Amino acid sequence: MSAVQACINQAAYNAFYDLTACALETHNQERAAQRIIESRNYLPQADVNRLVRALEADYYEFT
Repeated sequence: MSAVQACINQAAYNAFYDLTACALETHNQERAAQRIIESRNYLPQADVNRLVRALEADYYEFT
């Protein structure tokens, strides 16, 4: 993977983390789940799994 692609993937990961975290902080679990589903269209599966693990660690509402 090129450095540019790695940068794009990291930016997408960060964006989906932020979008999902905002949904969780406003107590909108349905929107959070929707954001995770959307992330599957843009991120490799390993990054989606990492995203879910990070959110589970930071937000008990997501578990």
